Amino acid sequence: MLIRRFLASASLVALLVSGVASGQDTINLKDGSSKQGSVQEWNYNGLKMTIAGGGTTSLKGDDVSTVNPWGNLPKDYKQADDEFARGKYEDAAATFQAFAEKKSNRAALRQEALFKVGLAYMLAEKADEAIKAFKTLLEEFPQSHHLENAENNIALILTRTGKSSEAVAFLEGEESRVAKLPESGAFVDRLKLNKARAYLAAGDTKKAKTEADTIAGGTSSGAAGAKVLQGQILLAEKDLDGAEKKFNEAKKVVTAKSDRAACFNGLGSILLEKGRDPKAPNADKIREAREYFLRTVFVEVPDAGESTEAHETGLYNTAVCFQLLGELGAPSPAGAKGPESKTGGDAKDQAQTNNLNRARENYRRFLREYPQSKYAGEAQKNLQKLGG
Repeated sequence: MLIRRFLASASLVALLVSGVASGQDTINLKDGSSKQGSVQEWNYNGLKMTIAGGGTTSLKGDDVSTVNPWGNLPKDYKQADDEFARGKYEDAAATFQAFAEKKSNRAALRQEALFKVGLAYMLAEKADEAIKAFKTLLEEFPQSHHLENAENNIALILTRTGKSSEAVAFLEGEESRVAKLPESGAFVDRLKLNKARAYLAAGDTKKAKTEADTIAGGTSSGAAGAKVLQGQILLAEKDLDGAEKKFNEAKKVVTAKSDRAACFNGLGSILLEKGRDPKAPNADKIREAREYFLRTVFVEVPDAGESTEAHETGLYNTAVCFQLLGELGAPSPAGAKGPESKTGGDAKDQAQTNNLNRARENYRRFLREYPQSKYAGEAQKNLQKLGG
């Protein structure tokens, strides 16, 4: 699936490149202030611009929030942006591509156009074309401020389309290239972590563990995320107790929303696995698992531009938990009978009805929000089993 994972990112970029032209670019800074000028270069480590009245100035990359709006947008760029906004993604990709190929156009806008070519093809479910566009961006603008997003998108598209080995090879190449760029240490650390994740997606838990252990034992910005990955590797190896310990350790140190969500999903998955034991099903463990997944669904909602992988997992498994509880006919933890239901049943009957209804609701929401997720097939099958 390409669309839902990157929809927030696409919406974010639509915001960055749209708006009423004011003649000057508006550079919004993270401290809440803004500057007016004309952006000439925008790399990961800084932005260079000409300012009204003459002269130039530079801003640190970490200080820049957005450029919104861009001033004096050319007609063909605005046409592409309009096509993108109206969901005509392949048309938008072609128009942005034509704009980017005109070397006479402002470099900063050509960079934005190339990035939007990739996003448009992703939303059109054109994986190969999207990858080609992002790679072209990296070739023409090797220090682009879209550097990390472009790398992540390529790796994630490859992984999601069953090409995890190619994702590993791409990330290894980028690791070698980016290491030669100035002030790129943080990018290299995150590339290593993504490479470890790609190894896990490829089913090579041994290599994934080697990479994750090295990163987790260091002091880089990826150390906390690597601890989460260690838990995921142990979970993949069916070491439930080891995974639970690692997730609980990671939960204390991670700050990124996606990492917190992965911890909650991991702990939920462990409890769900134990609770759905066909020989000795345990409704209490399934309920506890459901609470972890609900935390991901309602609290750790991905921000614009972030992966929806964890949110998909949380929402799908929330539905699974409700379904299992309904099939078990499990009453509330107190176990006491309440008022009779409209069908004349007792509290257990009502609990079963409520849980199955919630399962249907969550499966429907899941399929509505993530129709092409890796879980979509099972979700559809389970929903049909429950009567649609």
